[in-house]
Amino acid sequence: MNEPLTGTAPGGHAGPLLGPTAWPAPFAPDALLGEDVARLVAAANREEILDAILALMEGRGLGCPHVYLADDRRSAYRIVAERAIPESYRDEIERHLAMVAAGEAMEDFVFLPNGLRHGVVAVRERGELLGVLGWLQDEGESPAPLGPFAPLIGAALTRLFRGAAHRRRRSEREAARRAVLAVGEARDLSTMLDAIAERARLLTGAAQVAVREVGVEPGPWVVRGPSQVSAPRPEAWPYRISIRHQGRQLAEIRIRPAENGARPTREDLRLAALFAEHVGALVAWASARSQLMREVSEQARLVEWLRSLVEHLPVATLLVHGAPGKETVLVNRRGRSLLACEAEVGLERVLPLLLADDGRPFPSHVHPISRILRGESILRLEAQICPTEENAPRSIVFHGEPIEGCSNSLAAVIALEDVTAFKTLERMREQWASIVTHDLRQPLTSIVGFASLLAREEDLSPAIRTKLEAIGSAARRLVRISRDLLDVTAIDAHQLELDRRRIDLAALARGLAAELSRESDSLPIRVLADPDLPLVDVDPVRIEQVLENLLTNARKYGREGSVVLVRVERGENEVRVHVHNEGEGLEPDELLLVFQRFFRGQNARRGNKPGVGLGLYIARSLVEAHGGRIWASCVPGQEVVFSFALPI
Repeated sequence: MNEPLTGTAPGGHAGPLLGPTAWPAPFAPDALLGEDVARLVAAANREEILDAILALMEGRGLGCPHVYLADDRRSAYRIVAERAIPESYRDEIERHLAMVAAGEAMEDFVFLPNGLRHGVVAVRERGELLGVLGWLQDEGESPAPLGPFAPLIGAALTRLFRGAAHRRRRSEREAARRAVLAVGEARDLSTMLDAIAERARLLTGAAQVAVREVGVEPGPWVVRGPSQVSAPRPEAWPYRISIRHQGRQLAEIRIRPAENGARPTREDLRLAALFAEHVGALVAWASARSQLMREVSEQARLVEWLRSLVEHLPVATLLVHGAPGKETVLVNRRGRSLLACEAEVGLERVLPLLLADDGRPFPSHVHPISRILRGESILRLEAQICPTEENAPRSIVFHGEPIEGCSNSLAAVIALEDVTAFKTLERMREQWASIVTHDLRQPLTSIVGFASLLAREEDLSPAIRTKLEAIGSAARRLVRISRDLLDVTAIDAHQLELDRRRIDLAALARGLAAELSRESDSLPIRVLADPDLPLVDVDPVRIEQVLENLLTNARKYGREGSVVLVRVERGENEVRVHVHNEGEGLEPDELLLVFQRFFRGQNARRGNKPGVGLGLYIARSLVEAHGGRIWASCVPGQEVVFSFALPI
C-alpha cells in the first residue's frame, strides 16, 4: 500500500511532503522563497550552507531533499545532509546518487516502489562536479525546477569546499606543527633524524620510514617501523622527500608503503612534504651544532694530544700565551725541573730567571722572550738559567719561535736546552788546547829556526836540503795549527783583542798574495781592486789572517792550472773582498755549515786534504769581531767564492 510520508514544511505548515496537497504551484510564497535565497547567499559555514540548500529545495516543493557530495574534493562521496529519507529507500537512493556522480547514469528520475520517483540534479562548476542534489516525489508530480538557482547553489558548494580545504590545511599545519615541535626537542642530529623518521611514519601511516643526512658523504639510514618487516634498502623505496633549508638539501626521507597499499595517500605525502619543509631549519641547526661539537671534540683531543706531547718532550719547553700584559707560561716536566717552578706560571715569574751568557740580566727591550713575543725568531742563543739564588746558574741554549694566527693574543714556543755538562767539557778542552799550544810553541819555534839555519849551509847535498825544507814546512804547519787553537780558545772565551788602525785593504791583499806566492809555487794569485778605495779601521794582523785562511783554502782546493782571483770593491758603507777559485766547490747544503768549527766538506774528505776545519771558523769570528760579515757562494763543479765585508 502507498503509505503517505508526512513531515513539517518550511514556515511551520503541517501536511504531506509528497502529493499535490503539499504546496500548490508555484509551491511556496514569494516571500518565503526570497528568504531562502537570502539565507543561502548569507550562509557562511558548512552547516548553514547545507541547511539553506535543503530549505531552498523544500521551498521549490521537493520532498525529502538531500545533498550528496564529498567532504572535500579528494574524499569519497556520501549523503551529507537530508530531510527524513525513508530508510526503506535509502540503499536504492544512494546507488542512484553514486551512479550519477560517477557519470554512469543520466540526471533523470528512477522509479521507486509505491509510486515514488527519485529525482536528481548534478551541480557543476566549470565542468567539475561539485555535488548531486536529490529528492522524492509522486509519479504524477511536476515540481518547480532548480535550474534558476543552480549558480547560487554552485557558489554555496564552492564556499563549502573552500572552507573544508581551509580546515584541512589548518589541520595539516597543526599536525605538522606538533610533529615539528616533537622533533625540536632533540638536541643532536642523530636523535633528531630518529624523531623525524618516527613522526613521518605517524603522519603518513607508512610501513617504514627512513631518514639520512645528505652531504659530501651520505650518512647512515635511520629507519623507523616494525623491525620484523623485511624490505629492500631504503634507496629502492618509491617515495622520496627532500629536507632543505635555504635551497640546500640537508637530508632525505624515504617512505615504504603499507602492506595493503592504502597508505600513504596523496594527502599523506603532501602532509609529509609540509612537515619536511618546516623541519629543514631544525635539521640545519642540528647539523651545524653536530659539526661544531665534532670540531670542538676534535680540537679538544688535539689539544690534549699536544699537551701530552709537549709534556713528554726530552727538552725543557715553554708555551707562552695570553693577551699583552696577561701572558701565561705552560711549562713541561723538563722545564719544571730546570726552572724549579709550577706547570703554569705568569710570564713575570719566568723573565728574571733567564740571564745573558755572561751571567748578567738581559735589558728588558732585548730580552729573548720579549723579542719572540714581538714576532722575532731566535735560534741557538747561548744564555744562563738561575732558578734560585742558592743554585749555581746553568748554561742553556735558547730557541724560540712566535706562533702565528693567534688574533688579539700573544703566543710563542720556547725550548731550553741544558748544555751545562757540555760547557764544562768545552772549558776543559779549551784549557787543554791552551796548555798544549803554549807548550808546543817554543819547541816548534826552535825547530823552524834551526831548520832555516841548516838550510843556509852551502855544502848540503840536495837530499839533505829537501829533507830540511820538509821539516820546516811541517813545523810551520804545526805553528799555524797551534796558532789556530789559541785563536779558537780566545774567541770562545771572548778574550779576543783587536789592535785597530786605518789601513788600505787592497795593499794588504797585494802584499799577502806576493808573500804566499814566494813561499809556494801553488796556484797563482791575482788581485783586482777598485780605484780610490776608502781606508778601513781594522786590526791588520787579524784581517791578514782572515785573508790568508781564504787564500790558503782557495789554493788547496782550486783546480790545477787555474788562477785564484781576489777582488776588492767598494760597497754601500763597506769594503768587500771576494776570493774566487775554480774547482769542485761545495754542496748547496754545505754553504750554511762551512763556517762551523771542525767542519770539512765532502771534497776535502774525499781528497784527503790536510787541515782540521778551523780556518773558516776563525775567519768568520774575526770578521764578525770587526762588525763585518762573511759568506760563501758557489756554482757546483765550477767555482767557489768566499766573501767578507768590513764597515768603513
